[in-house]
Amino acid sequence: MKIPTLTSKKHKILTHNNIDYYLFYHPIFNCIKNILSISDISQNFTLRFENFKYKGEKAYNEQYTGNWWKNTEASLPHGSNLLSIILYSDATTIDTLDPLFAEKGIDLEVDNKTFWFFPRISTIICDWPEAATFSLVYKSTNSNFPCHFCLISKTLLADTDLSDVTFRNNENMQEYFYNNSGQDVSLENIPNYFWSLPSINVYSATVLDRMHHLDLGLFHYQIEFTQALLQKQDSSLVNKIDNRLSKIPRFQKFQIFTNGLQSISRMTAKEYRILMKVMVFVVDNLYKENENNVENFVENKKLSEVYAKWNKMYMMSRSEIFTESDLENFRVCY
Repeated sequence: MKIPTLTSKKHKILTHNNIDYYLFYHPIFNCIKNILSISDISQNFTLRFENFKYKGEKAYNEQYTGNWWKNTEASLPHGSNLLSIILYSDATTIDTLDPLFAEKGIDLEVDNKTFWFFPRISTIICDWPEAATFSLVYKSTNSNFPCHFCLISKTLLADTDLSDVTFRNNENMQEYFYNNSGQDVSLENIPNYFWSLPSINVYSATVLDRMHHLDLGLFHYQIEFTQALLQKQDSSLVNKIDNRLSKIPRFQKFQIFTNGLQSISRMTAKEYRILMKVMVFVVDNLYKENENNVENFVENKKLSEVYAKWNKMYMMSRSEIFTESDLENFRVCY
């Protein structure tokens, strides 16, 4: 990237004790132009939707094979191209995006040719607090509707049998907001900048990055849930898990959990991924019958199946190509 040509701008953010403090930043438009000046990128730059197929079936891999790209591209003026923008994490950038969404689009040079583009935000990747910031929903897991993209009450979030789910979108959230009833759906009393942008439903476009959502989020919760479950059924089982983990033989590039799950709060995403590989074996044949007559007893076989299904789901989520049948199987099975 031609960093010397990437000029920065400054914006005063506050004055304290008669001293002005500035934020220096690179305008996103300049960053895009510099990225496209790299020959390896410009020569392989995709301009049009591709109806991608894999093993004779409709499939998805890159963004330009997806339905969002197809539909958004069809909404643009004839002869223009779609410039998909993915935002990563930084919620402070949104007020600098206006120049990109000019009604007449923008011209960019790609592989020594000038093309007419209409920039559109396709995806916002972040962790949960930032997702709440982009969606302007309450940043509290104790709010009545804590999910940033759906309207499931906090009391039903753990119900995996729900079939009738209402999703947040620009239209229904604006209706709540302008009727002064945003608090009924845990919506902040601030108009959302993304409501004014074309071709984006900020609630479905905002997705949690995989590391925070799966490794540090759901799997971490699954381990804690297992500990609480076993503590209720037989407190000695928690120590039994720790003992099994500590006895796993050493292997190259493999984390040894000598202290069992005692350090779970300090584990990294890499350590969680290693733990995924062994937990299905650690919980297998861990216990047999309900010797303590525990109410709502969970059979060991079912607990083992949870970890086996998790691993299948996790591996599938890391695939580079998804067919229509893959997505349907994922929806039905997991």
